[in-house]
Amino acid sequence: HFARDQQRREMSHNCTVFERLYRRCFRKVLPETRKISPGFLFEDQLPTENPNRAYSNNVVRTTKYTILTFLPLNLWEQLHRYANLYFIFIVILNFMPDVSAYAKELAPFPVVFVLSLTAVKDAVEDYQRYKADKRVNKKKCIVYRKNEGGFVADQCQNLLPGDIVRLTEEEIIPADILLLHSSDPAGICYIETSNLDGETNLKQRGVALPTETRAGRRASRRRRGLEAEAFNPANFCYSLEVEQPHAEINRFEGKIRVDDNEDHDVSIHAENLMLRGCKLKNTETIVGLVVYAGQETKASLNNQGARFKRSKLEQQINNSVVWCIVLLFIMCFCGAIANGIWTASFSNPSAVIFLALVDGDSSSSPAMQAFINFWTYVIIYQAMIPLGLYLTIEFVKMGQIMYIEHDMQLYDPVRKTMAECKAWNITEDLGQIQYVFCDKTGTLTENEMVLKRCSINGMDYAEGKSPITNGTLNAANAPVNGAATLRSGKNHRDMSPVAFKSRDSTVQKIPMERLQRKVGQAAGAGESGQPPGGLFLVLALCNSVLVSVRKAQAAATASDDVTSTPRAPSGIQMSDLIGDDDEDNNGGGFGRQDDGPEAATSLRRERREARRRQRRANQELTDQELQAAYISDSPDEAALVSAACRLGVKLVQRGPHRCVVWLPGHGPVRVRLLHTLPFDSERKRMSVVVRHPLTKELTLLTKGADSAILSLLEAPQSNDPKSDEAKIRCHTELHLKSYANHGLRTLCLASRTLGSEEYADWLAQHRRADQSMSAGRGAALKRLACLLERDLQLLGVAGIEDRLQEGVQDTIASLRDAGMSVWVLTGDKQETALQVALEAKLRSSRQTLLCLNASESRADCRRLLNRFLDKLRRYRPPGAPEVSSENKSSSRIRPELALVVDGDTLKHCLNKPKWRRAAVNADVSNTVGGGEATFRSGAGTSRSNDTTAPAVGSDDPEQDDLRPDFLRLAEQCGSVICCRAAPRQKAAVVSLVKTKGVRTLAIGDGANDVNMIQTADVGVGISGQEGMQAVMAADFALARFRFLKRLLLVHGHWCYDRLARLALLLFYKNTLYCFLLFWYQVFNGFSGQVNIGQIYQLFFNLVMTSLPPLVMGILDKHIRADVLMANPVLYRDPMDSKGYQASHFWYNISDSVWQSLVMFMVPYFVIADSDWDIFSFGDMVIGAAVITSVLHNAIEVKGWMLVHWFSFVGSPIVGWILIAMCFSAICTNCLHPENPYYQIIRNLSNPVFWLAQAVVIPLALAPRAIYRAMDNTLSSSLTAQAMRLQNEPRYQANADMSKELRLPNGGFGIGEHDINRSMRMRSTPLLPRGSVLDTTLLEPSEQQQQQQQQQQHQSRKQES
Repeated sequence: HFARDQQRREMSHNCTVFERLYRRCFRKVLPETRKISPGFLFEDQLPTENPNRAYSNNVVRTTKYTILTFLPLNLWEQLHRYANLYFIFIVILNFMPDVSAYAKELAPFPVVFVLSLTAVKDAVEDYQRYKADKRVNKKKCIVYRKNEGGFVADQCQNLLPGDIVRLTEEEIIPADILLLHSSDPAGICYIETSNLDGETNLKQRGVALPTETRAGRRASRRRRGLEAEAFNPANFCYSLEVEQPHAEINRFEGKIRVDDNEDHDVSIHAENLMLRGCKLKNTETIVGLVVYAGQETKASLNNQGARFKRSKLEQQINNSVVWCIVLLFIMCFCGAIANGIWTASFSNPSAVIFLALVDGDSSSSPAMQAFINFWTYVIIYQAMIPLGLYLTIEFVKMGQIMYIEHDMQLYDPVRKTMAECKAWNITEDLGQIQYVFCDKTGTLTENEMVLKRCSINGMDYAEGKSPITNGTLNAANAPVNGAATLRSGKNHRDMSPVAFKSRDSTVQKIPMERLQRKVGQAAGAGESGQPPGGLFLVLALCNSVLVSVRKAQAAATASDDVTSTPRAPSGIQMSDLIGDDDEDNNGGGFGRQDDGPEAATSLRRERREARRRQRRANQELTDQELQAAYISDSPDEAALVSAACRLGVKLVQRGPHRCVVWLPGHGPVRVRLLHTLPFDSERKRMSVVVRHPLTKELTLLTKGADSAILSLLEAPQSNDPKSDEAKIRCHTELHLKSYANHGLRTLCLASRTLGSEEYADWLAQHRRADQSMSAGRGAALKRLACLLERDLQLLGVAGIEDRLQEGVQDTIASLRDAGMSVWVLTGDKQETALQVALEAKLRSSRQTLLCLNASESRADCRRLLNRFLDKLRRYRPPGAPEVSSENKSSSRIRPELALVVDGDTLKHCLNKPKWRRAAVNADVSNTVGGGEATFRSGAGTSRSNDTTAPAVGSDDPEQDDLRPDFLRLAEQCGSVICCRAAPRQKAAVVSLVKTKGVRTLAIGDGANDVNMIQTADVGVGISGQEGMQAVMAADFALARFRFLKRLLLVHGHWCYDRLARLALLLFYKNTLYCFLLFWYQVFNGFSGQVNIGQIYQLFFNLVMTSLPPLVMGILDKHIRADVLMANPVLYRDPMDSKGYQASHFWYNISDSVWQSLVMFMVPYFVIADSDWDIFSFGDMVIGAAVITSVLHNAIEVKGWMLVHWFSFVGSPIVGWILIAMCFSAICTNCLHPENPYYQIIRNLSNPVFWLAQAVVIPLALAPRAIYRAMDNTLSSSLTAQAMRLQNEPRYQANADMSKELRLPNGGFGIGEHDINRSMRMRSTPLLPRGSVLDTTLLEPSEQQQQQQQQQQHQSRKQES
């Protein structure tokens, strides 16, 4: 039921409000699967008799409104904003006779203006969506109609599930379509999914074929009419049973019901489904059947629209709005009480001047008058809640985003991409990031893999010019009389001698060229008993790499255009890409007509013509062109296949059921792919079952992580540690560790020979599980995959180099200098991650490394956490306060510590205990992968046995929550590295840190980083080599990791500072205006009358003073960009929210109260005992308010531009004087009781008016000017110091101010060497420098200490 509810939620995402309400009230219980029949079978029947019409049609509708529903629905959506509800309530109040304060004609104007402006924006956006939908729906497609004699043209919106369509190359797929036939002889086609997931690499899709034995496959096809050449859709009369629509684009399960026998059902998967929005590539024609259409397609279900996140500054602004509401009600309550007291002071209410009170009338009582005046004050003081606050902030953010997206410093000329902003409402959060979580591969590195090292038979092979050294591996790499695998008995006494040695060790490495010659010699010697280059055969076959002939031809053409140098032949002809015909080469699986010899003759004729076309282009391909033809979703796979190609084992062609591989000494060889077990994050490996090209045996080829492969190896035949097999295993493990220690990504490769009966039994079980549509289908398939992947024979290990991106070290150092904690969450093994972190300057060799590796049990993890925390409490700097275990806030960062955690330990640290799992908020556990941890009982599981463990939590370690202690330990370390982390574990770590109330940022480049990116407060996607899924899920998109420095330190600083000052300014203006009305109530008995004209009341905040804050929020630059980049320490001010604090809010409120008092009292005394009327007095007050608020805004501006002058001068002239003059010139008696005719013109020509302004403005602005001058001159904040220093001549060329910027605690913002300086200043070291703290070194023995000292001495010697 939960799964079906989730499906209904996904299906109803793009529905209207009424449709969702209808489905909620009258929803049906959907079955787990649905049945789809070919649509042409129902053409002769009534439309209501077509069962496919119960499903969604192919009409695309992304619009929100129609002509009839626009006004009510748009108004309904806008009423979800509480501010709009409040102001509509004010308008309703104003229409009540006893409460009204404004003219009924003008009262709705501000609200109508704001609602209309938003409605026009929504209407324009929705109309653009309508036009796009119309173009898509009216597009032509070719559909099979039986009654019309074949394929005909029809509109895409008329498609239904079950319709058969025909598509040609470069055509957009109109619906989710099951592939039935392809013009490619292998029955495959290629699609580009960039419109769906952003990936530009081609994906291969194949026709669904029955998983039968080879002997019975031809007979089965002949029985069903699938052997002939021409495809006839009329012969496809089979029904489909598929799962209900859902949003997972990489998952699709179903089956084709061929007949009543379930054993003949054909399973269909995501590899057979082409999704809507994809583009057909490199295939002339395909024919498919519509499975999902319209709103049920995966593209529509994944269209979630704009994401919404709330920034920290917005939360602070909302809190300030609440205080404004409190002030509003205090002012209204005080005015109502004062009015009641004033009214009660009259003995005869009817004698009160200007008030229509009647003796004996209940409505004339003081209490009733106080109640009525309360609501009158609510109308008068409505400006206390800033109506234009959120609208102004939205326009400001639009301008800030334009600046970010057009910043040429964030442009990557290689990928030709600019920065992209997808979330418009969190730009200010870029300036308040405290924790940065980043992936390693593709984020810190280039993700351009190169095979640098490999170990075969205990021999270490390396690139001759490889810069990698092997300083930690001390075992000799002498040749071992081994075999091609750990089980074979072939000797290798003829292995090549050592070519060179590492300059810093005795490790012997053999160049790759020797290995290439060795593979060729083995092939030439006719070693048919074992496959030549078995390891490279795994590299070439165990992958999903495609070979694009067109890409190879394009590369060849480009090469000819660039140079005329003849290309060296490689022995591969393009004619080899099209092989001989066999039973697999039929171009499709279903619906072929059996027309006898004529069809067979036509089939042979077409294939001969295909081979003739290939011979016309009978040019030889070089290895470079062949490597350029490889297309892969994963850079790892492309690198491994390219390396195998360079070493002689070349992947030439790949189809769904066979490959063509060029082997040394054998040439092109066809390899049958019997089954593929794809990679998943739990198994961490990929396998293929093939018929070996030479031995013709059933062989399982496997590659994966060392943690997933080494545990599956077959037990050694001999327990003798001196045997050749044991020596090979030992040398291989040493090489594996050496590769990881030098930052190489490691990969283990293995194989296994399968028996025919074993594989047949396994295949039968797999077929039954594959055809099952139950909920446990996925778990059953994984269990069967693990059943086959056992007793493996290790072929070797590979080390892949992935160099760091340019600017990574500087970016990480700057982020840490700015005060941010940088955590690396990676799926690589521990040694690799540590080496890359060292190269990226994420950690220092002088740091003490805390290794939290306790994967055995939860009790071990608890015990190790307690010991680490106890060490940190006991080893503290002199004079530092003791850290309490209950006080999390007392933890401080120790830059001399680095924490490394593996994936198994993360399960214990992040999973909630059993007894609290149902009672605690599931925010973290919902994102933790790997299921519930397996807890073991045994000796030492009780924490009472640990004398160093503090008494925290439960006595039972299995029921103890480790998350608080893990977080307390991690937040004290200067560097944190999480290794072997699954995607959901990455998100769980981010969620755990967010519980502290800090702002987090996650940056990644692949699909495995999407969970982490979406969980963080700010998500940044890198448009790298692994597609665009991370970019599409992120809030901001960058091309390089180094751009993160400018995005945060410059744009983040600017955006936060501008919006903080803008919000304070808007609160100031609204409070100023409200108190101008409040002071007048003191002189009129708090009767609710006002002295300011109604036109000014409506336009003061909306028009007269709105332009200067808008310009300041978009264009103001208080510190230059080069200064912010050169001094990362300046980021600490916005990080600590020093631009917007509660004290700033209340100071602005106090300042507005003072200014309003001056603006009211000075004109009051100036015109005392004169003939100035009330509204002329109001003109004098409002004039002072406009000029003062504009000058107040000018004081807050830090960087002046021409547009600033225009806004500050034009706002009072155009927004106030011209509007007021025009209104007074045309309005004679528009607004009762005031008469504005010619009033402002008379007042402006009176010298008394300007005399009052000359006194009011300086007196009102004096406190603000004095405070700002003192703050800019004497303030110790980093921002104020930088503003003072940036104008000095010596900082115009070199903006580095680190020697003069003084931190608030008295230190200097040198920044780059904070960690080393912290360790040098520590008089009592926490732990030995450079040591590794883990379970084995908590209580080191003397021998271990000696070994550690020797290693440190050796490392220092090597560095010198």
